[in-house]
Amino acid sequence: MAESTVNGVSVDPVINSYTQLQVIIISVNGTKWDVTANVMNITLIESISAATINGVISMMDDSGVVHAIPLIGQERVIITFVKDGTKRSLEFRLNRVHDTTKIRKDVSGLKFELVSEKEYLNSSKTFSRSFSGSTTDIISKIHEEYLNQKIQKIDNEDTGASSINLVLPYIKPYQAINKILEESYATNGSPLFLFESLNSVAKGPKIKSFNTMMSDDSKVTIGEKEIVNLGEGGSTTRGMHKDRTNIDNIKQSLAYDTLGLLSTGSYGSNVSVIDISNKTISNTIFDYTKSAETISPEHMTSKYTVNKLEMSDLSDAKHHVLSHNNNAYDNALNYQTIDPQSLLIRKSYRERMYISVINVEMDPIKNIECGDCITLMIQRNVPHISKVDEDFISSGKYLIASIVHTISTTNSIAGERYKMRLELIRDGVGIELEGEK
Repeated sequence: MAESTVNGVSVDPVINSYTQLQVIIISVNGTKWDVTANVMNITLIESISAATINGVISMMDDSGVVHAIPLIGQERVIITFVKDGTKRSLEFRLNRVHDTTKIRKDVSGLKFELVSEKEYLNSSKTFSRSFSGSTTDIISKIHEEYLNQKIQKIDNEDTGASSINLVLPYIKPYQAINKILEESYATNGSPLFLFESLNSVAKGPKIKSFNTMMSDDSKVTIGEKEIVNLGEGGSTTRGMHKDRTNIDNIKQSLAYDTLGLLSTGSYGSNVSVIDISNKTISNTIFDYTKSAETISPEHMTSKYTVNKLEMSDLSDAKHHVLSHNNNAYDNALNYQTIDPQSLLIRKSYRERMYISVINVEMDPIKNIECGDCITLMIQRNVPHISKVDEDFISSGKYLIASIVHTISTTNSIAGERYKMRLELIRDGVGIELEGEK
């Protein structure tokens, strides 16, 4: 079927279609097997919380593929397909056969995990080494030297704020990277994330901070489907290739857990820092508005009070005890050279960035990926008479925390289609309308 264009961009005329799918499995002895006809579903997951893309592949074995290859969970898998004029080529390792189901006497359904080659490298290596420099420089060095891939160029605002001396003893590369990410933040004060996406997997993973991602312009506006005939010439199918921003299913899975955020000290807390090297104890107050300020429009914490105090003033909500040791560089088993305040800043952001979580299933949009911002339009719960009335509390700008890409073939129950499921998050709420009850 011929491609169409929207704003000069090549797109498929049928929104949830794809072409030229091919799945090749390379056995441990180097033999290539084309198993495209056996594939039922491919699920690919990209997330700001994951350094690599992973997924699941479901297959139907009606021709002895399992024993002919044989499939034992060490094989390489190359998946290629074309969507909206862009050819994707991805390489994984099969890992762990699970959910094997007998469909009938001579047919079985199989599921395999798809993991990155970097995960195999990570599992096969440990190192013991000292590092000096910014946290992002150390992460980049570990990734390039031990996982054989450079990280994309890091923007200035996403550079690690801490310059540290660090000894990492007998540790795996991703374990070391995660340890550093857990206790550091960017120069703009927000936590850092290492991740890769389907659009940029060939360029290597990227390091981005939460505030940088949330500060970016929205890539697209999406909304609930109109139950009206908007097709050209009165047809519901003509012009469908232009209608790519409608949501099939939407679910707000989490929202406004004020009690939980208070209990964890995400808004305010009292902190005791034990300095081992100086043998001193100091107390300080953590106030998110001063140390970890949100950049989202938010009215919750400024207008909601407890005992006439704003959320950020409730320092007695949580008491943290942290240790610090400026001389820890000489002690191989000590990670305490990182500023202890950074742990509280990151923890506050990590809790608050999930103030609102919305999951949407929709037809794929070509140029979005995890780490992008989109604008979500949700209809208010009122009769739709002339136009959609916007739900100002739930609508607005969101960060794409993850995207689940699902490719179904004609072998699957769903039939041949390509769908996206987005997890949208933000650390604020929408506009409260004056006089609305």
